[in-house]
Amino acid sequence: MENRTQAIAIVYLSGLMQGIALILYPAAGPIFTGASFHSLSSGQYGALFTPQIIMAIIASFAAPGLARLWGMKQVLRAGLMANLLSMALFAASHFAIGHGLLPFLTLMLGTAGLGAGFGLTITAVNPYAYSYFPGKEASAVTGLHILLGLGTALSSVVVNFFLELGYWWGAGLLTGCLFLLLILWISPLPMPLASEKGAPEMPDSRKVPARAWFFFLVIFLYGACEATFGNWAPIYLQKQAGLSMAGASLGLSLFWGAIAAGRFLFTFAALRFELRALHVVMPLLVAVIFFSMPQIEGAAANYTALVLAGLGLSFYFPFTISIATDEFPAFSATVSGMMVAAIQLGTGVSSNVIGLLNNSISLGSIIQFSAFYAVIMSCIAGYLYATRKKRTIVFENIR
Repeated sequence: MENRTQAIAIVYLSGLMQGIALILYPAAGPIFTGASFHSLSSGQYGALFTPQIIMAIIASFAAPGLARLWGMKQVLRAGLMANLLSMALFAASHFAIGHGLLPFLTLMLGTAGLGAGFGLTITAVNPYAYSYFPGKEASAVTGLHILLGLGTALSSVVVNFFLELGYWWGAGLLTGCLFLLLILWISPLPMPLASEKGAPEMPDSRKVPARAWFFFLVIFLYGACEATFGNWAPIYLQKQAGLSMAGASLGLSLFWGAIAAGRFLFTFAALRFELRALHVVMPLLVAVIFFSMPQIEGAAANYTALVLAGLGLSFYFPFTISIATDEFPAFSATVSGMMVAAIQLGTGVSSNVIGLLNNSISLGSIIQFSAFYAVIMSCIAGYLYATRKKRTIVFENIR
């Protein structure tokens, strides 16, 4: 197999594996809080993901500088190694059960490793996918995120499979072994980025254009919207919409399924059509859904709303990365790192703010307020669209 084909396979498989690893800890939540296992309190479980968010932000901002020193291949390999460590700690936490705070501390270190792995890996694979398919960048990056989404859907299946076998920690062991295989595969393979070829060093991330921060803000708001649906929709459906626990879980599955399906459809549509206007319009659809949800009654109507929200948000993250990278190709690593940091920051801020506000404000009212995230996101996207330069427009009716 030629080097380019192997490199493409590694990039896309890394995205798939990152998706599995990213949701493995939440998928094992009932195990971690179960009395027969780790016996974590609600407070401990909530705090479990703070190191992940912090390390993901640090790693994604550090990745461009590391790429200038080592090359992007080494950043990707470091991300895979951090994920391997995280999966090893996931499995090792089983053997720490019964030793006081040791299971909790082990898991905290594990989520920190996962955050570092996510920040480094996704920052690396985005510019790789973008550069490997000239003229089809939107589809290439979105295709990568389809596999990332597929991985998130597989996590629960993997955990449940090993739980039924009687050793749930095997999920971490298997995932870690797959990361190890990727590390061994990538080690001897040359994987230079187009921007690295013939250049003594990559541009200084401190000189990134101010306009790039508008893209950062767009993805920060996107992360807030996604977290509102992804983290709080099940609780809202059960406590305020009156659905059963199983019905609320189904609603969440439909939301994430719509995101995966939307990315799949967008990948092919972007090959033939100019879709930049959707970058402005779709947040308005999401805003309408946010504002309307407390007035919606019945399971079918709530499910429909979540599916539409998932479709509206589905392409936004990978497409924004593609647009930003096309505007600033010399800063591809920096832009990718900024976008990864932005989504993690938006997710963390939204989740924590909602948790605090929900003590005194109904979840329905908070969800309605979240419409402002989407409206502001649309306004910034509109500004970026209106002020784009002819030479920076991408994906114009590629045939």
